[in-house]
Amino acid sequence: KKDSGTQHEVVTLEGLPAKRLDLEFRLQIATGQAENRNVDADVAEEMISEGYSHWIEGDAGKDGESVHFILRLKTPTRYYDCINGKDMTKGIAIEASKTIGAFIYAHALHLFWDTLAAGDESLRFDAFAAVSDAEGDSETLTESELANQDLTDLLDADGEPLRDSDGSRVFYNDGGILPSDSLTLKTFVEYAVRYGVHFNGVGLCLSEAE
Repeated sequence: KKDSGTQHEVVTLEGLPAKRLDLEFRLQIATGQAENRNVDADVAEEMISEGYSHWIEGDAGKDGESVHFILRLKTPTRYYDCINGKDMTKGIAIEASKTIGAFIYAHALHLFWDTLAAGDESLRFDAFAAVSDAEGDSETLTESELANQDLTDLLDADGEPLRDSDGSRVFYNDGGILPSDSLTLKTFVEYAVRYGVHFNGVGLCLSEAE
């Protein structure tokens, strides 16, 4: 949970030799050792006590109706073999007598794509809204409700097949990545969060769950 556009410096390394270095980092669950930069105190307390790595909160609206959602996830991840989005080369080139930045950010749109691969994605929220108990703005959609949405048989709020405006069934493409025994929207979102981290713009890293 963060303010739009907020950036924070994590660490500055000084005295490095002028050479190309690989980049590897980890996104971990919250612990009492974490420094709270911009998270509400009650949210930080819950993240630490429950061991969350992500707290994603917002509102989605359509046709005058809105759904408030809070997704609390446990997806600690190791990122490695990172490709630099500035020049699409591996790692980062340290130049002599210069300060070189390594900008890492989470691309939130990945959560609402209908594919785990970029290039042929559509933004969707209907599958989320269909399993929400929200009435007006008083209720909140959570990650536990997403587990009720079966990716192999996406349904609308009335229990009917979820369809696009042209009448075709809505499908999510997981690329065969998701575990066969956990083909739910919750699992899809957990993987989408993991794959949505970028390095220096559009650069990506290989990742693995920890």
